[in-house]
Amino acid sequence: MLPTGSGKSVCYQLPCLMQPAISFVVSPLKSLMIDQDIELRETFFIERVGYISSSLNAGERERVLEDFKQKRFLFVMIAPERFRISAFKNALREMAAQFNIGYSVIDEVHCLSEWGHDFRYSYLYLAQTIKSILLPRDPVYIALTATASINVLKDICAELNIDRGKNVITLKNFTRPKLNFYVANSGNDKIPVLLSIVNNNENNQFIAQDINNVNKRKRVLFSINGEDSSCGVIFTP
Repeated sequence: MLPTGSGKSVCYQLPCLMQPAISFVVSPLKSLMIDQDIELRETFFIERVGYISSSLNAGERERVLEDFKQKRFLFVMIAPERFRISAFKNALREMAAQFNIGYSVIDEVHCLSEWGHDFRYSYLYLAQTIKSILLPRDPVYIALTATASINVLKDICAELNIDRGKNVITLKNFTRPKLNFYVANSGNDKIPVLLSIVNNNENNQFIAQDINNVNKRKRVLFSINGEDSSCGVIFTP
């Protein structure tokens, strides 16, 4: 469990590429699949990867799956909806009978919990489906998320049979020093208050005066400064 931008993708890409086996990655985000495929190929010159999603036509999906069967890919990113299609499950089952499946990666794993804010029906029974495909072997999971409440984390550990005490890895400190939050008491007229904050631009910095602070302290919400830029969130209850 790592915050966005901290390198979760590397946590599965590197192990999958180093295994003497093929692996698959379940990802619900088509745009992320495409971006990662392009980055691996064009930046790192790694071509033995692919993805299967609705962004490809039927012929393209079949070609990727066939290449995966022929072990031309080290890992393939797959939309979770594929695991509800009998023909696709049978194809994976045939592969699992012939080859060793290194890792079963589930990205955005919080989607499997009905306690979560981003529950997806396509993740329902996903772990059980993967386990049935890989029988008689047990799947080796790598599950990743940037957000999981206590209840969501319990669901994930129970669904994937993860020992929470030993196998949940996260940061001790989630502080993001460049992310600022500001609450403005706007009453029922939020737009003028929001505009006054956003339009208060000083040297490419968006300044908000803390109306709740007795010293009327000014806070930098946004700072446009190349790599040192700051971003902020304005909430008007």
